[in-house]
Amino acid sequence: MNHFAEAERSHKHLYDINIGDLVLAVPHGIGRRAYGRTNVEISGTREECDTTVFAVVFYFPLVPMGTYRFSREQNSKVFHVLEKKPLHWAQITLDWLKAIAVLISIPVLLDLYLRLTSTH
Repeated sequence: MNHFAEAERSHKHLYDINIGDLVLAVPHGIGRRAYGRTNVEISGTREECDTTVFAVVFYFPLVPMGTYRFSREQNSKVFHVLEKKPLHWAQITLDWLKAIAVLISIPVLLDLYLRLTSTH
């Protein structure tokens, strides 16, 4: 019985997210989504990587909810959580910087587009 209780405790962290919500489209860009990939290992057609799940608004990663070790078949959208890991702050910072770069580039590119199309 102790072995079962220990196994249940070790897997409890896997139940705190709904993997289906991570791999399907996020309705209206609001919800939870996985961003970033580190420690990628490929063995045959199976891929494992660490990724961080964020609370997102309009697909913008706001609050990191956890870093997880995922496994999947390459080119598949079905992920399996192997373990929960400590937050990977370097990856989180990089994801935030990428998202901010995209936000900054949108008005710049829109302005450039409007200038180019208004001259013709």
